[in-house]
Amino acid sequence: MFPPNKAPATPPIRWIGVDLARSMAVMAMVIVNFRVLIGGDDTAVPWITPMVDLLFGRAATLFMLLAGVGIALSANTNPCRKTPSQIRRRLVRRGIWLSALGVMLLPWWDADILHVYGVFFFPASLMTNSGQRGLMGLAIGIWLFGVPVHLLAAQGTHPSANGYWSLISDFLLFGHYPLVPWLGLLALGIWVGRRDLSDPRNEHRLIFWGTVLVILAESTGTILRPISHPMTVLTAMRPFPMTPLFALSGTGSALAALGGCLWIGRHFGVRIIIGAMATLGRISLSAYLGHIAFGLILAQWLDRTNTLLDARASTAIAGGLIAFLLASAWIWLRRYDRGPVEALLNRFS
Repeated sequence: MFPPNKAPATPPIRWIGVDLARSMAVMAMVIVNFRVLIGGDDTAVPWITPMVDLLFGRAATLFMLLAGVGIALSANTNPCRKTPSQIRRRLVRRGIWLSALGVMLLPWWDADILHVYGVFFFPASLMTNSGQRGLMGLAIGIWLFGVPVHLLAAQGTHPSANGYWSLISDFLLFGHYPLVPWLGLLALGIWVGRRDLSDPRNEHRLIFWGTVLVILAESTGTILRPISHPMTVLTAMRPFPMTPLFALSGTGSALAALGGCLWIGRHFGVRIIIGAMATLGRISLSAYLGHIAFGLILAQWLDRTNTLLDARASTAIAGGLIAFLLASAWIWLRRYDRGPVEALLNRFS
């Protein structure tokens, strides 16, 4: 069921950096999701709320950007010499299984990302043959037109119809992670993944331009937010529903984080601690499902026993779970080539 580890002792530098970035996204997602699942009074620890607010939404933007990077890297590496049509079919099959996993989670976790993450593999299969200009044009076009449309639609009335129309509207505009505008991040990720990520100059470009986007978005919001005008909602900084300024800031932070992780991987990838942290990124799907399952079980137990946790306790539990996931990933990948869920997904897709 789980193939033994046949990976080289030292993975390519770019993979270490990408895996490290994916690991950072998983750790940030654990902290944010546990805050949502468990909550808690943070008056005794006032710094926790600003930390979670800073990560809120940014873990998902990094996760989506890295999905595009991973698709591009897999298509470019192509060790089995698959044809473009075979790569597209594999992406579609993988998307179907990911969506099925996410739909099974929805009754318990309505903020699930997998059910739309899988759907994104369908347009991603068409993007594998798109040119770089087309991908960048799609990303910019979604930011210019898709983000405002999504935001204004979210301010209106959600369709009350049941059945397929309600499901389709959630996927397109109204859900936690609708196709518009999150598809733009996937397209940008594919564009980034086609660059030579082992080139130090591309690391520096990612860090520089990512930082520029963050500074531009945050400074614009700081200047315009105090001004009273009818389109105040466009100057807000929030991911759900995504505002134009958060689209800029979240994209910038994701690009800068990826560039920083690539730099760390290139300079310190041989260090044990960096390699151990990067292993979590290689089983990110297993870690995502595991932390959601643990969080839901814990939340149910707390509810049944009428137990209340403060923010310090919930953050400590999230930190302990991150340590457990890191240790589990390191131990598992010493024996097997893929995480348990990743191995099953690879087998059936």
